[in-house]
Amino acid sequence: MVAIGKSKALSFKGGEFLRHRLVLSTLSLRPVAIEGIRQEDAETPGLSPSEICFIRLIDKLTSGTIIRINETGTSLFYKPGILVGGDRVVHECHVSRSISYYLEPLLMLAPFFKRAINVTLRGSTHSPTDVCIDTISAVSIPLLRRLTLGASLSPHLEVKKRAVSSEGMNGNGTGGLVQFRCDVLTSKLKPIDLIEPGFVKRIRGIVFANRVSPGHITRIVSVVRNVFNRFSPDVYVHSDHNNRDACGIGFGVHLVAETTEGCLCGADWTSSSKDVTPEQVAENACSMLLEEINNGGCVDTNNGCLALLYCAVADSDLSRVRIGRLNNAGVQFMRDLLAFTGVQFKVRVCAAQEAGSESDSDDSGDSDTAGGVLLSCIGMGLSNVARQRF
Repeated sequence: MVAIGKSKALSFKGGEFLRHRLVLSTLSLRPVAIEGIRQEDAETPGLSPSEICFIRLIDKLTSGTIIRINETGTSLFYKPGILVGGDRVVHECHVSRSISYYLEPLLMLAPFFKRAINVTLRGSTHSPTDVCIDTISAVSIPLLRRLTLGASLSPHLEVKKRAVSSEGMNGNGTGGLVQFRCDVLTSKLKPIDLIEPGFVKRIRGIVFANRVSPGHITRIVSVVRNVFNRFSPDVYVHSDHNNRDACGIGFGVHLVAETTEGCLCGADWTSSSKDVTPEQVAENACSMLLEEINNGGCVDTNNGCLALLYCAVADSDLSRVRIGRLNNAGVQFMRDLLAFTGVQFKVRVCAAQEAGSESDSDDSGDSDTAGGVLLSCIGMGLSNVARQRF
């Protein structure tokens, strides 16, 4: 955690990308002022309940943070403090968003705390609007280990209870329970070179059904096998059926494709209403995963910002990463990285169908035979000066 540039607050307008901007503000120790947060929304202006809940989580894990919110919630001033972390931190997540909404930015901050963190999050683990917690556990956590290779962070995520929040199904389950642990960074991160996606060798997944017929699981597994057994015989899907209280009502599936180079890409789909059939849920999840595979990246779309951040904070050398598809959040995240840290990325869109052509050789002479978006930058060499050294 090193202060970068001047301490003058950066100004933004609108409530989009709030989590990412607070993360970058905390890591760079640059205050941020955000104005006009949904001020044109007559019914629900200002910060949403989930955003306020996330700000409270950051406040729990830091010391000396100054937060000022006006009466209508349309203006936020955030002056970051020190990331202290801590053991046995418990946080109740607002039911309007799943636990993944709060955990994703926490993965960005985890290595830079003063003490190793052990955070327990309670709330909904599955929601139609967010990445499910199983995808975070199966894709994001291994990616974090790979991005911090050699740092011995040992990030671990344990899903103890699942709960689904589904619109129209009385599924506001609040009984989900997740525990996240991660050690602190003791040295600068090594430069990242993640550009070879490899070929898909296996498909894994989890199907869950909360307070609905167990037959939903069988129907989803059947569709998944029919789709992926045409490409690979190594397809295995676990099942989880719950009837306990506060687990919500709904069902869904999470799928992960693993390549020969150890890259992972995931997709998930949770039932959003009682009119959605298990076959539709399975087909949607399969289509999403096939699209991610077709994109040809080492990092899937959902984890693009995580990879970009660790490339930017790595040691002062060239870092490269291939992302399957760069969405709007990823584009804006690169702009915010430039504003907060001064790190600028070189972007190169690669076409898989041009593999083997002379134009696919980059300046270093490497043959670019995969698709996706190739991004490279010179890291800023961020150190965790908040950690205990005695």
